[in-house]
Amino acid sequence: MGSYREQSIVQATNCVLGRDHRSNRKDQPLDSEINKDGHVWRYQDYGSVHLDQCMQYASDAGAIIITPYTIGQQGDNYWVHSVHMCCTYEWITNNGTNFAYDNVGGGQRSSSRNCMVGYIVR
Repeated sequence: MGSYREQSIVQATNCVLGRDHRSNRKDQPLDSEINKDGHVWRYQDYGSVHLDQCMQYASDAGAIIITPYTIGQQGDNYWVHSVHMCCTYEWITNNGTNFAYDNVGGGQRSSSRNCMVGYIVR
């Protein structure tokens, strides 16, 4: 397993963004709102789903895949975007300090993990 790294939300850094090509919208409402570090987030926890479903939920809302730690909450086994998306699918573990991954063959679907998506409103 790998080592999870994080960085302050106010510090500029490179990031990984993804959009599901099956999505033809970006306006699906998200059901929750929270203020974290002076930013208002809209977010939704979809529970346990496959990674491709999570990516589509994010794309449909014009959002990104986040974890509870992104918005000051706690919870493990949430999907994160991987830099390397070829048959490896990552999720957070150990109170958000580490990650685990599926390494499946081409055309294989990921396991199911928790999915949270969100975006900053202001």
